[in-house]
Amino acid sequence: MSIAKRQVITVHESDKEWHWTKHMLPPEEAALFDWIDFSNFTPGLLGRLLRTPHFGRVRAGLKTRLATRGRPQDLIICHGPRPTFYTAMLAGSAKRDATFVGMSFNYTDLPTGLSHRQMVKSYTHVDRFAVYSRMERKLYADYFDLPEERFDFIRWAVDPPIASALPRRIAEPYVLAMGSEARDYPTLMEAARLVPGRKIVLVVLPHNLAGLSIPDNVEVLTNLPWDDAWSLAWHAEANLVPLRSSTTPNGHRTIVGAMYLAKCNILTDSSGIRDYVAHDETGLLVPANDPRAFADAIDRAFDEPAHIAKLGEAARAFAIRECSPQVHVDYFREVAGLGQRVRTPI
Repeated sequence: MSIAKRQVITVHESDKEWHWTKHMLPPEEAALFDWIDFSNFTPGLLGRLLRTPHFGRVRAGLKTRLATRGRPQDLIICHGPRPTFYTAMLAGSAKRDATFVGMSFNYTDLPTGLSHRQMVKSYTHVDRFAVYSRMERKLYADYFDLPEERFDFIRWAVDPPIASALPRRIAEPYVLAMGSEARDYPTLMEAARLVPGRKIVLVVLPHNLAGLSIPDNVEVLTNLPWDDAWSLAWHAEANLVPLRSSTTPNGHRTIVGAMYLAKCNILTDSSGIRDYVAHDETGLLVPANDPRAFADAIDRAFDEPAHIAKLGEAARAFAIRECSPQVHVDYFREVAGLGQRVRTPI
């Protein structure tokens, strides 16, 4: 007699079919589940017209509700806080014995007003949330009136962004800042003015620099392909991550990607990133909104190449040890009941 397979529903925002960790599991474990993929992505004109409420998220939530109806012991995994919200709102009450997990639960700006009230109610249907910094456990538990025990800290876990670099496109030495989420580019521009002889390259979206005066030593690049952007990081002296405040929990993609490339991160000292960078061990931390401190750290990137390289190598070792995709495999195995991961100490 065959054993009924458990159903794993993955809700995500990719435009491609994606089953998260399925391809990384041993075949005998992957075969224990039926893998179902619901994307929030809505292509073409329909996607542009039906944005509020988000049509793709509503559709995925309703599909999840239908898929779980009458089926015990399903596993629902939503990627991102808003897909988690829509699915919880539309399918949470029908999930029966399913375990509902909100992955990549991270907000750049916390919701307010009606959205916040709706989320407080809907998130009660979610059994576990995976966050990428320890400080977010209490932050979201308090903000959404949920037990802190539902929030699991796991590190941002990815493969290296590139295996090799494209040819160098900027001849002179430079430091690089890339990324758009929760960044403090006004402070970085002020820091750049304090070090006029240092080349600083930005890979950003146009809105990141709206209203800012760009110093002569800053080169701005936009809309670069993935390999081009990360090749710039590969060749840089260091990676700059200016964050908005001392409690900003963002920038993990850029931070960990640079670590894999053996780059020293120079970044705002935020409780949201202290699980990744230790000052003068795997990077350099500077106080929030402090142009002078950022400028001094940029000087160190050029004046202390041996020490900066040592920090970069330590950062790479940390990323390999703590931020590999195996982190997500172990977490999936735990929430699916296949084994207990070795939890990161809280």
